[in-house]
Amino acid sequence: MKVIKYSIIVFILLSALLPAQNSIKIKDSTITREFYTDIPLVGTIESTNVNELTVELIYDSRIIDIKSASGQAGYAMQEATPEFTIDYNKIDSAHVIIRSTNPASVNDWIICMLHIRGLVYSDSIAYILPNRLLINGQEVSANFQAGNIKVLGTPVFPNFPDNLSPGYPNPFAYQVRFNFSLKESSSVKFIVYALNGVRITDSDNSNGMLEIFSDNNMRLDDFTSLKEGGYYVLFTPKFQEISSQYFIFVMKTDRNVFNTNIIYCK
Repeated sequence: MKVIKYSIIVFILLSALLPAQNSIKIKDSTITREFYTDIPLVGTIESTNVNELTVELIYDSRIIDIKSASGQAGYAMQEATPEFTIDYNKIDSAHVIIRSTNPASVNDWIICMLHIRGLVYSDSIAYILPNRLLINGQEVSANFQAGNIKVLGTPVFPNFPDNLSPGYPNPFAYQVRFNFSLKESSSVKFIVYALNGVRITDSDNSNGMLEIFSDNNMRLDDFTSLKEGGYYVLFTPKFQEISSQYFIFVMKTDRNVFNTNIIYCK
């Protein structure tokens, strides 16, 4: 009996000495394009004497926009507006850092709320990956679980007259989408101009700034003869090379030339 009793005591003491198991995760969610939705960042913060709590997330800012974060009493981040910064150096893996100076421990509960808006894609999925946790300025180990955010949307033109839709969203910060349709087979070329007439890019040599897709989301590399049907094109300016400005977006087919104006606000 003594052996069992001592074993239990040793187990309790060792358990108390083990580091706390922190975790951060975001659940898979579905949102509507162009509307903000509150999605909880949840997890466990078991450390004691928490005076400062910082969480870093990575996400695809071409598809979703994380505008801000909020907390409240009962969350790990208790202030209404914790510090919030974003690094868009790589738009497909933007970093958001959320810092609270009034934190509390939680057990499988809400750390803070993320205010997220769907951007360009329709029926597409973006990831949000927690990748760092700092407590009192020191990085600590944690279990991280990514979440997938599905953005719902509908095409602009369901029929097939020759047409180019307005850019969506407009103004845009990261990427803009144009639906277009062809009533007959045609070659297609896209050109982006600044208001002063300078050619910014075109579909023949866009360096990744222009991508064309069929309406079933298959990327197309040959535009010399597209069949009748619906398509869309994505314009993603090089963030570090192109300043905020107006653009003229032009589509040329075998039968006509279409254009529309867009505003880039990075």
